[in-house]
Amino acid sequence: MKLQIGTPVLVVGPYLHERAEVIKAEKGVYTLNNNLQINRDYQVLSKSEFKAEPWDENRYNYLQAKSLMVRYINNIKENYTKLNEEDTVSLFNRLSKINAKYFGEVCKF
Repeated sequence: MKLQIGTPVLVVGPYLHERAEVIKAEKGVYTLNNNLQINRDYQVLSKSEFKAEPWDENRYNYLQAKSLMVRYINNIKENYTKLNEEDTVSLFNRLSKINAKYFGEVCKF
């Protein structure tokens, strides 16, 4: 895919993933709206831990889910003791179904 102004690019780093767009194209050097410069093969031209990839909505959603999942799990871990009895049992039942579906583990009373 040829890079043009407005082309979306997925920028991935150790603690960051974001959608960027090409804002300037000059002699095989493409500048993104986050000031990262890449070439036509999506190689970052400066010494950087970031990688540029063609935009892929599924990959972005995967990286977003992977990042936020830890926060959600920690939030449950820190706050489940504050729930009332009914909500605690309801949460447990939902988590048991999720656990069984994705990890094959069934926890029962």
